[in-house]
Amino acid sequence: MDMLWGLFYIGILSQSGDTTANDTTFKAGTGLEEEVTETGEYRITDMRMPLLEPPFNAIEAVSASLIQQGAPQEVVSAAQSLSSRISALDTSGAFKIAQSIKIKGEYAKAGDFLSAVADYSFGRYWFSARDLKKFINTTRGFPLGREARALAVLSYLYWGQFAEGQALGSVYAREGEEDVEKGFWNGWTLWATGMCSYYKGDYEVAERYFMENITHNSDSTVVLYSRLGAGWCNLHEGRPADAKSQLEIVLLSAPEGSDLAKCAELGAAIAVFNLGKYGEAYTMLNEIYMPQPNNPSLAAEILYQRGVVCEVMRNFPEAEHSWRKVIEDYGNLPQAASAAFKLGESYAAGGDNEHAIAMLEWLVKQFPDYPKNDRAIYMLAEMYFSMKEFRNALIKFKEFKARFPYNQLIEDVEGRMSQTYYAIALEDESILPEFEQVFPNSPDLAESYYYWAVKHYEEGENKKIPAEFDTAAALFYKMAVLFPKHRRAPDALFYAGQIYFNQKKYSYSASTLDKFVKSYPDNEHQREAIQLVGMSYVMLQRPAEAIKLLEDLLKTSTDPAEQAVTYHYLGLAYIQMGDVEKASSALDEASILYSDLGRMEDVEAVNKLKGELPK
Repeated sequence: MDMLWGLFYIGILSQSGDTTANDTTFKAGTGLEEEVTETGEYRITDMRMPLLEPPFNAIEAVSASLIQQGAPQEVVSAAQSLSSRISALDTSGAFKIAQSIKIKGEYAKAGDFLSAVADYSFGRYWFSARDLKKFINTTRGFPLGREARALAVLSYLYWGQFAEGQALGSVYAREGEEDVEKGFWNGWTLWATGMCSYYKGDYEVAERYFMENITHNSDSTVVLYSRLGAGWCNLHEGRPADAKSQLEIVLLSAPEGSDLAKCAELGAAIAVFNLGKYGEAYTMLNEIYMPQPNNPSLAAEILYQRGVVCEVMRNFPEAEHSWRKVIEDYGNLPQAASAAFKLGESYAAGGDNEHAIAMLEWLVKQFPDYPKNDRAIYMLAEMYFSMKEFRNALIKFKEFKARFPYNQLIEDVEGRMSQTYYAIALEDESILPEFEQVFPNSPDLAESYYYWAVKHYEEGENKKIPAEFDTAAALFYKMAVLFPKHRRAPDALFYAGQIYFNQKKYSYSASTLDKFVKSYPDNEHQREAIQLVGMSYVMLQRPAEAIKLLEDLLKTSTDPAEQAVTYHYLGLAYIQMGDVEKASSALDEASILYSDLGRMEDVEAVNKLKGELPK
């Protein structure tokens, strides 16, 4: 059987190999967070209007409304005292004042209302949102209804609950339509509802609220803030010229150097950039940042957009500097997530995978809900793979698959994940059960089984360990059965049968090779397999089945070596059947053929068998 093993061994060596050899590098593209138009122009699309500080002093505005409404002096005095307590950041004193109001009539609930105003003024927006909504629902006819509505929606806005704020604001806005007052309080209700809509991404809805104020409101500050919102909505809607016009009007009235002015200038700079004037936008952004704005979100957005513009202008060191400063100074703000993503892409594009990985790992951990985390995780997985850190790559591919099962990249991820399992499997056989569980139909799994079957066979050959041959045969067989159409499946099944025969496991060799014969009738090993099935039947004392196979094989045989072995085992089969004459004839043929081939040991073995035949 050495001849058969020679064919087997050569086949393994010529077909084994590492399919990961051509996938050793990964460089991300710059992946600009700008849209590239058909004319090759860039447009910034990743932007976020900074949320400025509350536009007015709530308790002072409420005090003015109480005086205007002719409220009882006790309520007015309480509101004015409350204002001084809020200025002193005296929370306990403020709430004591609010709850000290004891009055009947339409202002009976004034204490509850002023307590909610105090919460709003102290920045406890979650409390003021809850309490004002409840107050409005349970206290109908309160003279300061429009004030309560405005502060309720503002509370949801500054709390960051934009969906709830939009929903509540849309109801309150409809109620305000019946109010002849189109100034301060109803205006801020519309503005806050528009802002909640903006941060929800409903830019057209937001713009309608802002335009309602611009068109009909009499309060200049309300109109100014609404123009700011409308301008930013125009940016998101792809209308930079309209945005620039709105924001330039804001700049005519906004106090110079104020955060309101800087926010308008930032939007105008983006509009200028989107109109194709990159150098002008760069200059504007540099001028806006110095001096640094008071609002952290505004400062972070200016720095981030400066980095984007620098990137487009191919000033990568300056771009990276701006993004790093966002992360260093404003690491808890949303702009830090965008900056980290851009830095990760920039490092990867430059081939600096080490820093790219560190940045993107920080991003995914620090901002688990960042919208581009799918791309960040995919980039991490690919970089780990290119660095041959396959275990880390697998962790990231698993994370992607678990978090983004319906992502457009999922098919690519699953393909790369399978390749990653294969790369690990080339070093660690213990991964195979998990690999099979996750990707039972993967061609890479088939290659892994084949690879380890070869490894175990070589180990058995080199160290003469029978158990290694058994493992090799089992893996070859499993690979062939699980992947019958794989290019290696015929060889795997044939090799499994050979190993079983050499290990004297004739029942296994007979069934395995019979399966091979029936499954792959045109395979080059077909005749060898038929011969081995017949030989296995002889060793299993099943002579009738052996004789049929071996005699049929001889009818078309032209190879003396094949004929010699076939006659040899055919003689053994006839001995088992008790047909001495046919046994003697077959053994004679085998002896002659062995002699012609120079295989004298086989001649002696055959002649000995013949000499033991009954006379």
